Amino acid sequence: MSATTRILCVDDSAAVADAVRCLIESQPDLQWVGHLQTADELVSEAERLRPDLVLLDLDLPGRPAFDALAALVRSESNTRVIILSGFMSDALVDRAFDAGAWGYVNKNDGPKAIISAIRRVQKDEFALDLTAAG
Repeated sequence: MSATTRILCVDDSAAVADAVRCLIESQPDLQWVGHLQTADELVSEAERLRPDLVLLDLDLPGRPAFDALAALVRSESNTRVIILSGFMSDALVDRAFDAGAWGYVNKNDGPKAIISAIRRVQKDEFALDLTAAG
């Protein structure tokens, strides 16, 4: 990844997106590039905005998040995805990584967990904290 990591958030909650934006903007090497409330336009918006990283919620209206994730991977984009969800189970984590995610963070684990996951993915590492709440 480049010196500045460009981040797109996909979450239907404006409050969550605002909190994530504030978190991202507090880090000098992270850049907020936008917010989508559904995954319907994820691939086209990723082509347009060219984020390095997408924070993707699973519980979205419209196109299923796993379908959008798989389509993004198939698009041969260099964009990496971290699932940012309020739900965590072995089955969801397995499905996310099988679809091409680089990380999985439980929203309930707070800002430090999100930043930690971003930092790991920046270093070409998969991000999953098995000790996290879930």
